[in-house]
Amino acid sequence: MRHFLDHAATSPMRQGAVDAWVEHAGMLNPGGQYGSGRAARRVLDDAREEIAALLGADPVEVIFTASGTEADNLAVTGLYGVSPLERVLSTPIEHPAVLEPVKALGRTGASLELLPVGSDGRVADLSALDEPAAVACCMWANNETGALQPVEQVVARAAAAGTPVHVDAVQVVGHRAVDFHDLGATTLAASAHKFGGPRSGGLLLARR
Repeated sequence: MRHFLDHAATSPMRQGAVDAWVEHAGMLNPGGQYGSGRAARRVLDDAREEIAALLGADPVEVIFTASGTEADNLAVTGLYGVSPLERVLSTPIEHPAVLEPVKALGRTGASLELLPVGSDGRVADLSALDEPAAVACCMWANNETGALQPVEQVVARAAAAGTPVHVDAVQVVGHRAVDFHDLGATTLAASAHKFGGPRSGGLLLARR
């Protein structure tokens, strides 16, 4: 018997996910007002409600994306784009899905600051969060080391300064309990293929 041990990179689809995928693969255009379109829309709405209940969010806060990378990109560039501030905070250990758009913002005028990380792989100093920024980014769990970041402290400290926070939770959702409202983050990204779902299935939670 062969065993797959690289679940930090991707996970095989669970049979329940395969069955659901096959059952609904023929559905078309959930924006259509005809019968088949309305049926597809009901499936999406039901999925949105289930995900919201599981992750402690409201259904209207669930945005489906093509991947966790797209969710991260949307959050970082979107939060920066609506802010009058140019300061961006991140960590140097973010996944490229976050770090690359952050660096791109830096090349186009944003003032980028990276929070220091200690030898244990965790953010070591949160003092930079005490000054307002357009957005602060922090992954919940590192995709290579598994180190858990103090996201609750990051969110609380940033909130005190009025800074929105994006949490990359791609390595956490499906493995640890997540309550979006309790966490208090502005946005949170996840990806289905990290916990037995299909590739090309991501989501972004965006606080109302």
